[in-house]
Amino acid sequence: MRRKKSRLKLFFISSFIILLFLLLGFIYITFYLSYTSHSDKLKVVTIPKNLNLREISHVLYENDIIRNENLFILATKILNLENKLYPGTYTFKNNLNNYDVLKIISSGEETSIIKVTIREGLTIKQIASLLKNKYKMDSSKFVNLATDYEYIKNTLKLNVNNLEGYLFPNTYIFYEKPDEDDLIRLMVSELKKIFTDSLVEVIHSKKLNIHKVLTMASIVEGEAKIDDERSIIAGVYYNRLKKGMLLEADPTVQYSISDGPRRLFYKDYKTISPYNTYLHPGLPPGPVNNPGKKSIMAAINPSKHSFLYFIADGTGKHIFSNSYQQHIFVKRKIRRNNK
Repeated sequence: MRRKKSRLKLFFISSFIILLFLLLGFIYITFYLSYTSHSDKLKVVTIPKNLNLREISHVLYENDIIRNENLFILATKILNLENKLYPGTYTFKNNLNNYDVLKIISSGEETSIIKVTIREGLTIKQIASLLKNKYKMDSSKFVNLATDYEYIKNTLKLNVNNLEGYLFPNTYIFYEKPDEDDLIRLMVSELKKIFTDSLVEVIHSKKLNIHKVLTMASIVEGEAKIDDERSIIAGVYYNRLKKGMLLEADPTVQYSISDGPRRLFYKDYKTISPYNTYLHPGLPPGPVNNPGKKSIMAAINPSKHSFLYFIADGTGKHIFSNSYQQHIFVKRKIRRNNK
């Protein structure tokens, strides 16, 4: 009899332990088992308005946030959160469990979008200053990375001394504050997308390379105010190169002086710098700013004409000339009109 009671007691204890383990396993799998998605990057997912629980779970599953829709639904109902999942845009990192996901969506705290806008024609130092003043980023770190040869070569896979010309101007969207390395990688990556294999073939067929194209594009970016003139201006400089003339491009002087950009004076054109095309023939050693796509395409596909000179007419446009005599005539005429 005693043996029977002992066996029965042992059976109930064993059953309890098994049920307890099953319950704990169920709780763990339902709430706390992390899901490793196929990407280790942050994911931003929008939960539209007026979705029911099953539809929300499907959105999360399709975006690789949860491993199983039914388990997510079950976890939501157990926690009585079915009517507390708010629509909005949320950021999810990798290795989250259902409880983590529910905590994010039920908080209603949407992801704040950070837009970093870099306009065309800024230098590395100007970009760094903008990032410091507007986005509270470390300008010194940005400049140091953008001029670090080992970082540029080993991390970014570029064979250049600095990233002037290689930081593509655009509006970049982040869902958490980016660091300087993140932004530089993204800007260089966006630039590389422009230079497709077919475009590189075109560049090589014209006996150019990407570095020379970006250098010319940066000069065009510094001169052009109107898109329609970009290819014409590029054509002027290529014509001067073919004739062995000095480029005499003001953007290269602005890059050469220590306190530019500003109004240029006669003494500035004598500034000793390898970038000063009033003193040195050919293209400067590298880009003098970071040009946009339109200037890059103009440098690859310049207009065919015989212009060798141009001058701003005061309206944002330029007047182009075939000869120095014609250029001087136009220059004097503009000055008379502006008196």
